[in-house]
Amino acid sequence: MAWSDREWSLEGAAVRISVVGFDDGSQTERLLDGAPVPTINPDLTSSVDITSAKPLRENRGICLRTDEKGGAFDIPDDLAQQMLRAENASGKPNSAVIKRWVNGMDAAGAQRSDADQPL
Repeated sequence: MAWSDREWSLEGAAVRISVVGFDDGSQTERLLDGAPVPTINPDLTSSVDITSAKPLRENRGICLRTDEKGGAFDIPDDLAQQMLRAENASGKPNSAVIKRWVNGMDAAGAQRSDADQPL
């Protein structure tokens, strides 16, 4: 059973939670948000399982996802500054097109030192 989005209030806290329950495999009925469903996907839905989606072959070479950090990109500050000052193919400085990368900690206002700020 699973609850994908449930209100939880405790001592004035107003948050939303997800709850997932497991058994020994003998349970045959699956409940999602209190309703019977044939299956529960990893993203706590029961419709199409989008977690198994694959890139479209037709988009190979034409689709670019630039808003995701796919891995570590840690370089020394002096190299980063040099790259930002360098000109790109359009004759403009890279700083005109490279923007600071932010994540959920930044959006939530978590305090981070300048050394921790990724580009």
